[in-house]
Amino acid sequence: MIVAWARLRALHARSPCCAFCEPKLTRVGVQVLELVARKRAMQGVVLTVQKANVAATRFYEAMKYDVDDSSPSKCGDLDCTYEIMSKLWDP
Repeated sequence: MIVAWARLRALHARSPCCAFCEPKLTRVGVQVLELVARKRAMQGVVLTVQKANVAATRFYEAMKYDVDDSSPSKCGDLDCTYEIMSKLWDP
């Protein structure tokens, strides 16, 4: 049974390589994803969290994720139901 998923994907010039993860990952799952992203010389992990899922937002904040500059709320769309969060580093 699949309970969570992750995919690696190249992005635009601002952050050419990031890992995307499904928000149901556990702490260990996120740590493994971050390790894989670092080993692949990626610049970070990007994920989507529903605004209504306060527990998930707090979980990712505790894991040092921030609302990404590309998140709708940072672009003026306050009615959007989700946030894009990221944890970026130098590869």
